[in-house]
Amino acid sequence: MNPNGFYTMKTMISLLRSYTFLLMIFTGMGCASDSPSTPTKEVSTMSPNTVLLTAEQIGKLNIQTVQVSQNNTGIPVVVQGKAMPDRRGMGVVSAPISGRILRLYAYEGEMVRKGQMVAELESLEFATLAAEYLQSETELRYRNQEWERLSALYEKNLVAQSEVQRVEADKMRATTQLRAAETKLTATGISRAYLNQWAARKVQTPTLPIYAPVSGMIQNHNVQIGQSVMAYGQMMDIVPTQSIMVEAFVSPEQASSIRQGEEATLYMQGQPEVVRMTVTAIQAHMDETRHAVRVLLESQTLNGFPKPGQLVQVSFVGLNNGFATQVPLSAIEYEGDDAYVFVWKSSKQYERRAVKIIRLLEDMALISEGLNSGESVAVSEVFSLKALSRMAEFSE
Repeated sequence: MNPNGFYTMKTMISLLRSYTFLLMIFTGMGCASDSPSTPTKEVSTMSPNTVLLTAEQIGKLNIQTVQVSQNNTGIPVVVQGKAMPDRRGMGVVSAPISGRILRLYAYEGEMVRKGQMVAELESLEFATLAAEYLQSETELRYRNQEWERLSALYEKNLVAQSEVQRVEADKMRATTQLRAAETKLTATGISRAYLNQWAARKVQTPTLPIYAPVSGMIQNHNVQIGQSVMAYGQMMDIVPTQSIMVEAFVSPEQASSIRQGEEATLYMQGQPEVVRMTVTAIQAHMDETRHAVRVLLESQTLNGFPKPGQLVQVSFVGLNNGFATQVPLSAIEYEGDDAYVFVWKSSKQYERRAVKIIRLLEDMALISEGLNSGESVAVSEVFSLKALSRMAEFSE
């Protein structure tokens, strides 16, 4: 029926064929009768969804029925998830002091190793720390030479012991100052090997190297050469690629069957890899927009799959579609996208009922709603019952 309330040509042709078929049935019944009888009403209905058959129709159609029951489907529930970076292994690259970007060695999307230099800064504050270190290193070298010279003279009784003790105290003081200056510099992230290069005068203009804190892929690259950065300001993120997190949403009923530590299978259409994941967290609160429970899973990646941002399918081990009614496909009839069956009520009464199919098998349909265990459905002459139902609807 179209939106204006009229039947389409296709529908009218279908109805005419149904009437012709029924007319043939009724004509055959009349011819077989030995004596004339008062014509009986072909169809009577108790409700729009109920079909009543006459005795002649019951004998002519000989409808076969099958009793249905509910069984555990064993079919896993598959929900959509989204891959996210494993934030427990993420690293943030930042400058320990304010300065200006002098050089960049890594950019968005590039892979870096832990300890790899990703940038260099020039900074007045850092230059001051470097100057203090170099002065302390020079002072200590001078005090060491002075102590060695006076110690040699003392052994020849050319200087007093007090002179040696005074120089030794100066040496200890210079050592402490150098350690303090070294501690300040190492707090900025530079290595002692780099400091040794300064001491050997292999580095003429000290700059502050910035190293990758973890191995992974560069994301959120926020700086350019020549840009000024503030102390501890975020310059870029490093996302680990060896591990991944997945966020999925399930219904509260499904969430009650999921346990922390359980396994789940992750896959994506067109992707050959199948990854096994572990449930790490189940959010107690419900998402207000989805009305679902948030489940977090973790795993190691497999050949780079999945990547952050990818939409994936998650199948939880031990979580299936529960109990469903198995119905032969011959019992199913459709009206558009909606599925219906004819439920046996008595030998002359059938109820046309809508059902929800969760999966089609080779010769069966799994029904989750619309049928009760123990009910019987028609598996033959379904088209005839549909035609009778249409006639009843049309007559009204």
